[in-house]
Amino acid sequence: DQGDYLTQEQIAEYEQRGVIGPLPLLTPEEATALRDWVVSEHEADWHGKSPLGADAVAALKHNDLWNINHGAIWQERNFDEMKDMAQHPVLAQRVASLLGDEVVVWRTQIFFVDHHQQGTFWHSATTFTEDGDLPALTAPEEIPEPMINVSCWIALEDVDKDNACLRLIPGTHSDVRLDTMIRRFSRDRVG
Repeated sequence: DQGDYLTQEQIAEYEQRGVIGPLPLLTPEEATALRDWVVSEHEADWHGKSPLGADAVAALKHNDLWNINHGAIWQERNFDEMKDMAQHPVLAQRVASLLGDEVVVWRTQIFFVDHHQQGTFWHSATTFTEDGDLPALTAPEEIPEPMINVSCWIALEDVDKDNACLRLIPGTHSDVRLDTMIRRFSRDRVG
């Protein structure tokens, strides 16, 4: 029994396309329970536990920017519910199939998008080596460069084209042009 490790075919698909799935992880009941817990914790202001720090939270609230997306970031440090999701055994085996057994969860993040909201702008979430003008995170020799960082998108409710599904451009994980173009365009427009 191979457990929940990816098959060689799934690994090859990931290496070629930079994406794999959908893969089952949570039951609908588990996903709903986690979503409801996140909403409840946010309504309780995360009990004052924010890795962002009190000053950042106060500034976000003052500017009417405080939301679940900000409140839930890095909360695996404070709440077992988030830590358990980030370390879910099925998820851990799938990620270990790509990166090896020594995997570190460096961030959890909730992206709560209402039906009427705009989504996140196009970007590359592969590595920190996308652009030569930023500090680089380097992979150990045995790990291919595009696979130093893996994002796992876990839907906590049904998604489709009309309610904020994730859109991907297969193959861009090993092509930094998209991220470089967006970063330079943003810098030229802002600065």
